[in-house]
Amino acid sequence: DATVDRTTNGSGQVAEMTLSQLEVLDAGGWFDSRFAKERIPTLREALDLLEGKVRLNIHLKAFASTREVLVSRVVAELAEMDLVDHCFIASDEETIELAKRMQPAIAICNLSTSPFGTYIDRSMAIGCSILQPSNRQVTPEFVATAHQEGMEVNPFYADDVDEMLRLIECGVDGILTNHADLLM
Repeated sequence: DATVDRTTNGSGQVAEMTLSQLEVLDAGGWFDSRFAKERIPTLREALDLLEGKVRLNIHLKAFASTREVLVSRVVAELAEMDLVDHCFIASDEETIELAKRMQPAIAICNLSTSPFGTYIDRSMAIGCSILQPSNRQVTPEFVATAHQEGMEVNPFYADDVDEMLRLIECGVDGILTNHADLLM
């Protein structure tokens, strides 16, 4: 997010804040009192917690003015921690193309679904291996075409059982959800 307003007890533009200012914010209390006083982790802290045990979907929300710095720092951090093979970068086409140029081995996920009719072709052209279309856009035909081109389909998102089951019937590879317990 461009601001800390939605996810913390603070307010203001992230780009205008220092790490010290970000570190004192409560990033959990807004969600539930059980998570009060949770802090915003740095990328390194989050990566340290995961220890390479899971594949990480790193969603970069880049702005033109900060894209190059953001992507280069994230890619460098992943390379330094030897985690390039344990993650993928998800973002708009311009951002993931830059990530792929900086680190050819990194997997990329195109979040630029519009226009949807060319989504698979555009994604193939820039080397995507993962797609995250809106759950409403997913059909069995879409999944079959993506799979023929060697791409995973992990729709965003499904939070109710009926939609989860529909997506599973379509043959998706994964589902982004706020309710992993229901999906399991």
